[in-house]
Amino acid sequence: MDIRPRVLVIENSPLDVAKAVRIFKHLELDQPVVITSVAKALMYLEDVVAGEKQCPEVIVLDLEFGAESGFEVLRFRKTNPRLHQCQVLVWTIMGEREKELCRLFGVTHVISKQDGDSALESALRNSLTLPTESSKSHQPAGQSSPE
Repeated sequence: MDIRPRVLVIENSPLDVAKAVRIFKHLELDQPVVITSVAKALMYLEDVVAGEKQCPEVIVLDLEFGAESGFEVLRFRKTNPRLHQCQVLVWTIMGEREKELCRLFGVTHVISKQDGDSALESALRNSLTLPTESSKSHQPAGQSSPE
């Protein structure tokens, strides 16, 4: 079995993938696993259900994939209890209707891409229990963060 990835990004826009990777670097996180299609994401999650891969701590999911829909990933997660341990952050440009549908699928964090990179960064900090920028800067001199 492989090592548990911290984050799986399911996103088809190269620009948004680059934004996400930049946020991970800023948060000093390892490179996320990036999947650019719903079909490949479902295959990855099937491997998790089968025990061949570890469930990531967080899945960052876009909903808009042209001919595919990120809601298929949410449906698959909801019907497979082994995936319930994976938190999902939906990062999308969809409207209120889609946000309400996400809540029906058990998603607690729906982040609008229109809110900027800081919204995704903040949600990742909370989901992965990372220190905030202000808590890092308030640390007494000479002390380092626990590893």
